[in-house]
Amino acid sequence: MVTIVIRKNLVKKAAGVSVACALTIGMNVVIAGPEESTLFQQMGLIKTAAGAEVTNATVAPAIAPTPISINNQKRVTLNQVVSDEFVGPMLPSATPTTTPTTTPTTTPAPTAKPTVKPVAKRYRSLVLSVAKDYVNVRKSRSTDSKVMGKLHRGSSAKILKVKGDWVKIRSGKVTGYVKKEYVATGARAEKLSTRFGKNYAVVKKGTDTLNVREKKNTKSDIVTQITDGDDAIVQSISKDWVKIKTDSGKVGYVAKEYVSTTLKFKHAVSAAQKKASESAKSTSTAQEPSGKSGSAVVKYALQFVGNPYVWGGTSLTGGADCSGFTMRIYEKFGYSLPHSSAAQAGYGRSVSMSSLQPGDLLFYKHGSSIGHVAMYIGGGRIVHAAGKKWGIVTANAFYRTPCCARRILG
Repeated sequence: MVTIVIRKNLVKKAAGVSVACALTIGMNVVIAGPEESTLFQQMGLIKTAAGAEVTNATVAPAIAPTPISINNQKRVTLNQVVSDEFVGPMLPSATPTTTPTTTPTTTPAPTAKPTVKPVAKRYRSLVLSVAKDYVNVRKSRSTDSKVMGKLHRGSSAKILKVKGDWVKIRSGKVTGYVKKEYVATGARAEKLSTRFGKNYAVVKKGTDTLNVREKKNTKSDIVTQITDGDDAIVQSISKDWVKIKTDSGKVGYVAKEYVSTTLKFKHAVSAAQKKASESAKSTSTAQEPSGKSGSAVVKYALQFVGNPYVWGGTSLTGGADCSGFTMRIYEKFGYSLPHSSAAQAGYGRSVSMSSLQPGDLLFYKHGSSIGHVAMYIGGGRIVHAAGKKWGIVTANAFYRTPCCARRILG
């Protein structure tokens, strides 16, 4: 028996030797035949007629044909002539053994880094108060400095600069410093925005009048109308329509293309506003109205000028909307009015614009429906809860044309 190393892929019968099998270059094969002594004339490298390079050749007696297995893949018989290419596993020796199979090492794919969502531009320069109740806004970076106002939980402010543990902010009419630990900024502020803010639909500039419809189609009845710059609380948003609730309490749908939506937040309360509010609370009891004249009603109402506007609110000190303001004023005089400007227009008796007296209520339309109410104070002026930007103020009674007037007293 002779063990040789085949250096070529194809070996045919040569010099009277039957080749058991021919494998790829560098693989062992067992051969046997009657011409071993002449074919393998010396040890070392021998070239046969078929071109096979033989190394480490050892002459052995011929053996009977015996079936062997090449790594359990193909069975052949010694002395079998292989006339075509046979490519297969290595046969290391005459005694068949199984070559261990090496499992290829799989290089794990690199772990993708999580995508970090960029912070929206608005929240890069905005803070939200996360204090349990409020955080003091101070004149300088010291807890001993003057309190300029209070930034209540959920209220927002614009960042002016950050220095150490302090943030300089501006919120409403208040400018000063707050401790960094009591405010959320950046991604955290953005995450908290939907909890603390209210979503408003704002009529786009250039839209003089926008119909608020009962249903989501242009053939539906018009509930009311809003104008350029007006806003309303968003109740839901669909593909082409936004469901809103106006400050007069009307609910309906507006075409999405004519409004933009934005989250709005409360602002800081200045020390002056806080003082006025506390003063109003004390005087509201001390100056309880004793008579039911229009002048007494007006005198009582004017105590609350400077207090905030809050949509849906009915607090004369904490915040009220237009109808909430007039409702609470007249409540002190024993009159019960509904919390709706349109509904209040049905109370009392009608009076002409030429015969207005202090205490009369003036009504203004938004589109085809009444959407605002104010109290006439005399001299062509009114007191009313004008809106979030202004709060409770006095103004020209004819800044817009009133649609009607009602006298509640008498």
